[in-house]
This record gives sequence, structure tokens and C-alpha cells, in this order.
Amino acid sequence: MKKATHSGTCQICGNDQKLPGNLLSNHGYTVRWGFFEGTCPGAHGKPFEESCDLIETAIGNARAQRAGLEAAIEEIKTNWRLTWIMEHCTWNTGLKGNFGREVKQRSSYWVQIPTAELQLTVHTDGTVLSATYQKPAEENRVYDKIELVTHKTEELTLEALVIAHNQRKLNEYTKLVAQLTSYIDWQVERVCTWKPGKLTPVPSNDRPVHLQATRFRREYSALCVSSATAAQKFTAPVTTNESEVTCKRCLKSIEEHKAREAKNPGTVHTS
Repeated sequence: MKKATHSGTCQICGNDQKLPGNLLSNHGYTVRWGFFEGTCPGAHGKPFEESCDLIETAIGNARAQRAGLEAAIEEIKTNWRLTWIMEHCTWNTGLKGNFGREVKQRSSYWVQIPTAELQLTVHTDGTVLSATYQKPAEENRVYDKIELVTHKTEELTLEALVIAHNQRKLNEYTKLVAQLTSYIDWQVERVCTWKPGKLTPVPSNDRPVHLQATRFRREYSALCVSSATAAQKFTAPVTTNESEVTCKRCLKSIEEHKAREAKNPGTVHTS
């Protein structure tokens, strides 16, 4: 693929990306929009400076996602017979670690369970109501016991407990709706005010160009490299054309070699 000489702005996420082959390079989303995951659909598309043809679809998708979240919010507010819990799971990977110990991994994620599966406990003083949930273990998977607790509520009922606990998920969805609304407003404004813009030139590689060492029958990769260890780590650009050399140490070595050859014509210098 042709090397990028310019960069442009992604239509979908607003990131500045290079343009190999005149299209945006593959990239993920900016953290500015917390509701995105994975690879951005704007990758391999035209930059915003040249087109806004992807934005209408992005706005439609964001509006549909927001509508789904708003419906979920209303359900959480009214349907206490479903409880959102953060499930914690530990499982064996089948790999062996130090001293032959089994390597285990752990993950946490939201799940929705029927409230009827909760086991209630009212403490003796009557001021605390707690509910627990224990998912049965599966093959190579163990689940933590989840406990929901409410303290000194006016209404010490299962419904009040679940509504209070579901507030965490409600807050998460509410935040996502706000982010989606900001994103939609931002994209609508971009479309309304769009006009062609200039792409940003990509800075050229400023690394110095070295003279290939074999030009003077040296052992190592570049004329300025003086050890095998340094040669193994050497990745800078090299050339056999003295007129293209920009490395100061290589240029100095060239002058020294030429001076020695002038004094002793026909003699091969390798140092």
C-alpha cells in the first residue's frame, strides 16, 4: 500500500488518522465517546475534509441505540421483578503456571436475573434487609456469591431493595444516553456546517541517512557503526549513494577516508 503523505479527520469518531492509499487507516474509537467498542466504521473511508457521506448513517445508528437505552431505563424504573447484578466468575484456563499451578482468569459483567431467585434475609433488629444470589458452579467455572443490602429504609421490602440496587445500572444507562445525545448533536452540526477542507501533511522521517558500510569494505551495517552489538540494533536507513548521506558521523568518516586515499592512492582503508 502506498505510504501516507497526509492525515485527515475520521467522519465517525473525529480522530486524526493517516491516509495510506488516500483512505483512513484502520483505527479504534477515541475515548471521547464511551459507548463505542472495537474498530471504527470510519476506517478505510474518506476523511471528513473530503466527504461527510458516512455521518447520516452514524446519526441514525446513534439515535436507534439511544431509543433502546431509553426504553431499558423505563423498564428498570418500573419492573422490579428483574434484578441487575454484577456477576463475578473465575475459571481454569487449562494452562500451567509456576510450580505447576493451574492458571485461572477472572471476569465481571452485568447480568439480569429474576428477582424471585434472590434469597431474602431480614436482620434481627429489623433495620437491614439483605438478599443473596448464588449461581451454581459449572464445569471449570465458579461464581461468587452476590449480596444486595439496604440499610434503614422506610420501606423494608424486596421491591425497595431491588429498585435501590438497580440504580447502578440505571445510572450507567443514563450516562450512555447523555453521551449519545452529545454525539448526535456534534455530528448534526458537522453535517450542517460541512465544507471541503485541507488535509494535514505527515511530517517526513527526520532520521539521518547513513552510508552502507560495505561501500568502504567495513564489516558492520553503516559506516558510523563501530561494533557488532550496535550493528545488531541498527535500524536506521542506509544508502550506497554518498550524495544522499545526512548522518554527520558518516559524512566525517567519508572525508577521512578520502583524505587517506589522497595521501596513499590505491590503498584500501578498512578502519
